Amino acid sequence: MTAPNSNADWLPPLLVKLDRLRSADPAFLATGARKHQYRHAPCIADDWLEWCEVQYGIRLPEQYRRYIREVGNGGAGPWYGLQRFGFLPSKEAAPQAFFTNTFREIKSEWVSGTGRSMIQYLPDGTETDGFEIEFYDALKLLADDHEALAKPFPFDNDHVPDEVLQLEVQSGHWPVSGAWLLAHYGCGIDDMLVLNGPHAGEVWKCDYANDTGAARVAASFADWYDTWLDWALDFCSESFNYRKVLSIYATNDPDDARVVAERFRTADLWCEVRASRSQTITIIVKQEMAGEAERILAESKTKS
Repeated sequence: MTAPNSNADWLPPLLVKLDRLRSADPAFLATGARKHQYRHAPCIADDWLEWCEVQYGIRLPEQYRRYIREVGNGGAGPWYGLQRFGFLPSKEAAPQAFFTNTFREIKSEWVSGTGRSMIQYLPDGTETDGFEIEFYDALKLLADDHEALAKPFPFDNDHVPDEVLQLEVQSGHWPVSGAWLLAHYGCGIDDMLVLNGPHAGEVWKCDYANDTGAARVAASFADWYDTWLDWALDFCSESFNYRKVLSIYATNDPDDARVVAERFRTADLWCEVRASRSQTITIIVKQEMAGEAERILAESKTKS
C-alpha cells in the first residue's frame, strides 16, 4: 500500500482489490462478511459530514474522510464491517426494525449445513436482512458522550499494557478518547482511528477482554483496510471450504498427528497438517476422501 504522504492515489487500487474479494468470497465466509456481504451504506453528504465534525469538535483524518464521502459510510470493511459515521442525539434515534414470528431457512456453505433466522421489517413495512440498521454501534455508544472524540488521545507509545488501557476505559462509555471506533474485531476487541495528537491518522487495536492492551496496527486508514483485504483474499485461497476439504482429525500431540498423517498417505490419501495458535493440530483431507479417512481412523482405533 502506498504511503499516506505519497502523491499516488491510494483509493482506486484499494477498490480494485475489494472487487477481487467480492468475487473470491461469494459465500461470505471471511470473518464478518456475512454481516455486510461486501455492501456499502450510502456515502455521507459533505454538508452532513461537516456539521457532524463541528458537533464533535474534530476533523476526521483525510483518508477515512474521503472513503466515507466517495465509497460508502459503513458496511464492507475489516472484521465485522465499518461503523457508520454521523451524529445521534440519543441511542433511541438509531434506525430500528421489528421481527415477526416467521422464520426463513438459510443455506450455508459451511459443512454444518443450514440455519434459520427470523424475518425482520423496517418501520415502513419493507423487509430487510438487517443491513439498514447495522453498524450503528459506535454512534449509539457515542450518543452518551459527544465530547469524547475531541478529547486527547491518551497514549504516547506504540503499545500500552492492559492495565494502562483499562484505566482509560469505563464500562458502557466510549472506548478510547480522541479516537473513532472503526470496526469491531470480535471478542472484546475494537479497531480505533486516532483523531488527534502525534498518532493522528493511525489505527490502533484496543483489546478490552484478552489482557493484551492496546497497540498501533496500521500507520493509516488505507494501510489498515489494505491489510484486511490481503488477509481476506489469503483466507479465500486457503480456506477449508473454498478448497473443498474437511477437518478430519484434531490432536494436541505432534507425534500423534504425524502417525495419523502417515497412515493417510500410505493409503494414497492427500492430507495436510496444520497447527493453530492454540496448539491444536488439525489434519484435513479432501471431501471425497473423507469416508476412507474415517475408515482408516476407526480401523486404527480398533487395533490400538
